[in-house]
Amino acid sequence: SPSHGPPDAQTTVTVMGKNIVGSHVTCALRFFGMCDLNKKWDGAIDVTPTSAKCILPPRPKPVGQPDGHGGFKPVPGAPCSGDVQVQIYNGEVLSPDSILYHYDDATQVVV
Repeated sequence: SPSHGPPDAQTTVTVMGKNIVGSHVTCALRFFGMCDLNKKWDGAIDVTPTSAKCILPPRPKPVGQPDGHGGFKPVPGAPCSGDVQVQIYNGEVLSPDSILYHYDDATQVVV
């Protein structure tokens, strides 16, 4: 939890599980689609035997290509999903428990 949030900010999510132990508990993030960030491994925080918190980065951008003006533009037909799978890794195995987090579309975010 939470299961969704704003696309332009870091978000902390909690992954529940069993027997979360180890001195180097890590969050394994897998972004779906053709994003400029596909996987990220980062240290978990507030780890207990039944939960761990993971900090998600702002939503990745679609894979880009040079735009001819010194910048980048999305590659046509290369969508970057707003979904990321979050699992806990204890240095030996990935947890069977995971959450699916969805970055809200900018048009859905109410300020």
